[in-house]
Amino acid sequence: MLANVSTAERLQRPVRVTDQQWPDDVTPVVSVICVTYNHKRFISECLDGFLMQETTFPIEIVVRDDASFDGTAEIVRKYHSRYPKLIRPVLHEKNQYTNAGAMIEGLLDLVKGEYYAACEGDDYWTHAGKLEEQVEILAHRPDLVMVSHEVGGISEFGEPIPRWRRLQDGESVEYTDRDVLRNIFNHPNTWVVRTNADLSDAFPLFRTLPMGDDPWNLALLQHGRKGLSLGYVWSVYRQHSGGIWSSQSAFRKACQELALIVSHRNFYAPRYDRKYDAIVSDQRTKLGLMLSDAVTRGKVRQTLQALTYLTSFRSPFFSALPEIGRIAQIGAADVVSVVVRSTLVQTATPDAIRGRVSAVNSLFVGTSNQLGEFESGVTADWFGAVGSVVLGGAATLIVVAVASRRFPALRRMDRFIMAQEKD
Repeated sequence: MLANVSTAERLQRPVRVTDQQWPDDVTPVVSVICVTYNHKRFISECLDGFLMQETTFPIEIVVRDDASFDGTAEIVRKYHSRYPKLIRPVLHEKNQYTNAGAMIEGLLDLVKGEYYAACEGDDYWTHAGKLEEQVEILAHRPDLVMVSHEVGGISEFGEPIPRWRRLQDGESVEYTDRDVLRNIFNHPNTWVVRTNADLSDAFPLFRTLPMGDDPWNLALLQHGRKGLSLGYVWSVYRQHSGGIWSSQSAFRKACQELALIVSHRNFYAPRYDRKYDAIVSDQRTKLGLMLSDAVTRGKVRQTLQALTYLTSFRSPFFSALPEIGRIAQIGAADVVSVVVRSTLVQTATPDAIRGRVSAVNSLFVGTSNQLGEFESGVTADWFGAVGSVVLGGAATLIVVAVASRRFPALRRMDRFIMAQEKD
């Protein structure tokens, strides 16, 4: 049974929502939530994607405009005047945004349907049967909390942007919170979610986070809940200079992701095993490499901005600061090792083979990080994060000891170079 629309009362076949006729007091089966802010150039395409949906059940479209000053609200009003039974505008005169996590609570309070779907005003849907097909799956799969799908990409100028696809048309796969933590998840504009999925225990976490998509998805998949991802591309994510997430640098995104994972681990600590520690280890390695690269390339300002940004988070993000401090130490140590290796290649290699040695060194530099990530991930999965670090450190010491014994000249390299200079 879907909301208060019984199977008998549902339409015999999908009909465009703008052509449906329902009693004024009918409860929608799906509430479509649209958050928009200064999306004048894009909001019409977004709303048209909602209005082209063909379903056998009633829907509502809740458009929450956060005090846009570019004319977005006027466009929303025009659509509401044309479709007053479908579109429910919530137009703020004062900007309500504090952070994306806190906004989620207010959005869910607006939902009336048994299910809800989300799409921001700068994105849009492309498939008229999207809602019908996703709701049909949820109606027959009570073990699922959400159904999502692949998403396409487009620039603010309308140019297609290739996006990695996990699945192809006709394929599907179930996913859990760990997939989300490994950045294997679908964009919010692809979701259809059960409204009765309790998120109340996650609201305190939401209020501390600078981004909303990941923690929202993670909270939905707690308590053993799972989702189903479909291989079809039924919506488009628009990347543009005004986007909250797409406008940020990869470095800043990585800082946010690590802080999210650390905070989430602390919040849900009793529910995770060593496989979760492997995920934390992978993300720590990723950010450590980025910090190392920033320092190596002299991007001190970028590094300091990222660290300052992280310290501005409210609790529990302060729990991430020790992690960041250790990463900074690792990055600094890596810089020293780069200088030492480069110096040895240039000063201790005979002229006749310096080019070949430099090529081998470049190959080492280009592959060592990826091999190290693979080793860290495998050992962390087997032995946990602590075991992975201990084994990695022990292996490093053993390699140093063997190399020192096998090549004694390396131990005297500083004296060797000094003797060369005296000669």
